[in-house]
Amino acid sequence: MKKLLYAGLFAVSAALAVQAAEIGQLLPAMQLNDQFGRPHVLAPATKRIYFTHDMAGGKLLKAALGDKGQALLDAQQAVAITDVSGMPSMIRNMMAMPAMKKRSYRIGIDESGKQAAGLPRQPDQVTVIDLDQLKITAVKFAADEKSLKALVQEEKLGQ
Repeated sequence: MKKLLYAGLFAVSAALAVQAAEIGQLLPAMQLNDQFGRPHVLAPATKRIYFTHDMAGGKLLKAALGDKGQALLDAQQAVAITDVSGMPSMIRNMMAMPAMKKRSYRIGIDESGKQAAGLPRQPDQVTVIDLDQLKITAVKFAADEKSLKALVQEEKLGQ
């Protein structure tokens, strides 16, 4: 019984150790590979992150960016990042990765979940994180295509 109690306490403390990033916090530079295996960097010049962590969020981002995805991201000095650590490797390799290769934009893929662990997330939503020199200035969640398109179409960040 004590072993179960200690195991439970350890699990809770480990879960609390990974806290979501907050406004004012400085994010570490990240280097992930994209869906083609090329380096995909979160650098100080990055102004925005579009972060997904589940299939619904990924589909929402795909719909909002459409066929001009990379041009829209580049115009905002933005990157797309996804955490696929919760996905079974067979599904990831046989279905998700081939589907991501068809996207019109590059996606930084966190396969381990370690680099994106602290990024804020909500189920079935896209997290939009505005940055200034990797310091978080705003965090927004988009639950539908209309609200995400409005964020994507912003001419200036911080509006």
